[in-house]
Amino acid sequence: MSKYTSIILLIPRVEDENLRIAEVNSLEICKGKYLNLRDLNEIEILPISTFVGTYNYFDTDKFLSHLQKNVNWESPEYVQIIIQEEGAKNCKIYSHAGKKVIEDAEMY
Repeated sequence: MSKYTSIILLIPRVEDENLRIAEVNSLEICKGKYLNLRDLNEIEILPISTFVGTYNYFDTDKFLSHLQKNVNWESPEYVQIIIQEEGAKNCKIYSHAGKKVIEDAEMY
């Protein structure tokens, strides 16, 4: 049986979003397959850029570690990540580029 994890990554506009998302997507999630969060930013008037993805058998701890160690954030305190695993009633909301859980929010 598959187990999917959905991710929403919010990057503030103070960051060079193209450079940051390239660094984020450099995470190898399994042999020869890399993270590929999708850009939902058609409107540039918003103060934040939104990237999303859903992955099968995703290693959340590896992803959070990658965000903290391999991405050169200008303002990590404004980077937020929302992660929900398949079937979970709650999602986790992280701040500071994944260093802090700020919420374990009920989705339903």
